[in-house]
Amino acid sequence: EAIPYSCSKLVYTADGNTYSIDCDNTTVLGENYEVTRNISNNGTRVSAVTDATIGTCVESIYPNTFNRFTNLSSVTLTENVTTIGAGAFDQCYNLLGITLPQSVTTIGEHAFETCTHISAVTIPNGVSRIETEAFQDCNRLKTIILPSTITSIGQYAFTIQDTTDTTEKAAKKDTLSGRSVYIYATTPPALSQADVFESNVPNVQATYPIYVPPQSVEAYRTAEHWKDLNDVTRIQAMP
Repeated sequence: EAIPYSCSKLVYTADGNTYSIDCDNTTVLGENYEVTRNISNNGTRVSAVTDATIGTCVESIYPNTFNRFTNLSSVTLTENVTTIGAGAFDQCYNLLGITLPQSVTTIGEHAFETCTHISAVTIPNGVSRIETEAFQDCNRLKTIILPSTITSIGQYAFTIQDTTDTTEKAAKKDTLSGRSVYIYATTPPALSQADVFESNVPNVQATYPIYVPPQSVEAYRTAEHWKDLNDVTRIQAMP
């Protein structure tokens, strides 16, 4: 007899209790706010959710699925996930990190915007475009690794904006002085404009190094918008 296949679409912890959302006939997580609806049905609150594991049956995470899950600190994605929708993890302020599996090919705009505690991100090889504001205001994002497949980077993708919060302002200044970007694409990715890596914090310039393949340094320094970065010597050969 065939062994029946079953899996949970999502397993999550809230208020110390573990819950699961079983798979149905779709491979999309969060469509029509399914996640929020199920969490409410379990008597928990979005703000109570602290960790989440995406099931192996999931291929796509719907836009805004985990938007404003403010205490979500840990997310585990399986190798079946190919798409992370727009705003999927926007304003997950306490998300400590994210490991993107090699199966991911699409990261939507605002996907990780204002995830203020992520410190490093490595974009998988299947991704060709970083969408608009995908990692904007990730205040502590100090290490950014982009693969050889990247062909374009959207507006404000990694920009840090000003804030009135003194703690976050200090974090942003620290990041802007200690961040490093590694881009393995030999051809400079298309930029909407030069603000992709810039700072909008008053009196604080983004002067951190951008490392590229040695044979491509001059190509980056002379490419459209790349040449408009406030100091072309920021573009250096990969260490």
